[in-house]
Amino acid sequence: MSNPPGPCRAKAFGLIWQSDIDLEHFAGIGASASVADVTITKTTTLAERTATHLINRGFVYADGFRFVWGDIVTIDVFDGETVKYLPGPGWRGQLPWPFYSTVTSLLLAWRGHLPFHASAIAIDGRGLMICGKSGAGKSSLTAALVAQGATLLSDDLTLVIPSASASQFQIAAGRPGIRLFPNTANWLFPSKGRSDPSDPRGKMMVEPHTEFGCDHTPLSKIVTLGGSNMLSPIDRFLTLQRYLFRPRWLSALPDFLTKQIAVRD
Repeated sequence: MSNPPGPCRAKAFGLIWQSDIDLEHFAGIGASASVADVTITKTTTLAERTATHLINRGFVYADGFRFVWGDIVTIDVFDGETVKYLPGPGWRGQLPWPFYSTVTSLLLAWRGHLPFHASAIAIDGRGLMICGKSGAGKSSLTAALVAQGATLLSDDLTLVIPSASASQFQIAAGRPGIRLFPNTANWLFPSKGRSDPSDPRGKMMVEPHTEFGCDHTPLSKIVTLGGSNMLSPIDRFLTLQRYLFRPRWLSALPDFLTKQIAVRD
């Protein structure tokens, strides 16, 4: 894939992203000779496409998907590689938070990986994934462990990449920030938080590390908040369908399950 000119290059979830707009919630990497895995550019028209599914705010197609965020922006994704965004009348000059969560998770799934609604850290080079329902305390626990010396890998959206034998899983470093309520952010990371206008709950964005974690970390343990933690890592992993990120969307993506079965077989 060729690299079109663009002012922003970033790394997230094991991919290099090149964009004509700042990717404020990804880790910037500056100029690089590396070929981009994903390119993001503004468009003035939407391509004619035939939808296979209509889900919530968007559409699934044979070659990708479209996500509509009110009157702010419409985002078209093609084959997990090309992203086009069409600003609407409510455009605020930046890609909204759903781009970094829903859109990113679906793009990763399209490429054959497993996005989870989970957080993750690394301790001594071993990955720990923290799962649980919304409000269970994933981000707070993650932040507390990072404050004690763990390395942040991801918050809220965690990408797991199975090996060909399914005997080992890797966590790909995701976004460098953690969203925390102000009291928690100021207690654990004084002076490192910034307001996040895109969060209706009033959370702050904290980036605890100057340099973000390594590209891939072996998944050693899985903790489920409010659930059983007595299973082996592999057995526990196989019970985690409830924590897949945006499961209704994932179930509509062409060949998503087939890709996962092929990887494990």
